Amino acid sequence: RMAFFGDKYLNLSVAKALERQLLDGDETMSIGEMSVLCSSARSNMLFAKLLPKLLTPDMVAAVPEEAIMEGRQHSVGTLLESCVYLVYTTGGGEGAAAVDELGAFLLEEAEKQAADVHNYKGALYELIAKGVDGYVVTKDKMGEASGGAHPQRFETEVELDGVRARFLARNKREAERGAAKRVLEKLFERERMRLLAGEDLGSRGGSWQGTPERPVPPPQLLRKKSGSYDSMDEATLEADEVMGEA
Repeated sequence: RMAFFGDKYLNLSVAKALERQLLDGDETMSIGEMSVLCSSARSNMLFAKLLPKLLTPDMVAAVPEEAIMEGRQHSVGTLLESCVYLVYTTGGGEGAAAVDELGAFLLEEAEKQAADVHNYKGALYELIAKGVDGYVVTKDKMGEASGGAHPQRFETEVELDGVRARFLARNKREAERGAAKRVLEKLFERERMRLLAGEDLGSRGGSWQGTPERPVPPPQLLRKKSGSYDSMDEATLEADEVMGEA
């Protein structure tokens, strides 16, 4: 019974975290996308992966090793959900706040996991490195609207092959990932409209191929530059990646 109700409290905390994220940021998601993300954040597989971060060392040591193997994570979920129930029902206001923090953490980890599957930011940087015209600029927008009263926000503007997009998020990594995803989706929508209109794309070597997740540019867009990354060298990009994960 504790696990049953703990599961419901955790579902609510994940949903509240997603609602706050959508209200505070510039992101829009379909019902299907929200459902998939919340389900990922609430999956026993994610619980097993994050177990050392979710439970105390003595509690982790008490979990049988075979329980966290692939296909055997149900008992891990039951244990965590029971803990959530106890914290929520006996911890008063602090307990409820702790469960909300857990929901926000699980949502963020699920988003990272999804980003690893579709690395839009990596695809964008790779295209710019290969010579496709584009740039990435991220600005700290903390409190601009009200003299610092609002939480820290980051806005990323990107351009690729003449298509521009912006994205506002709570951290640099999310802002850059969101902007990269948006510009690639807009670019492929532009190509689709050009093809429907019968536009001759021969002078550009053809149209973009692939998908927004795995874009393949027309060969003529790939230019040799005086360095691997034009104004950004490899060290700069590596440093930017490190900052983006912070």
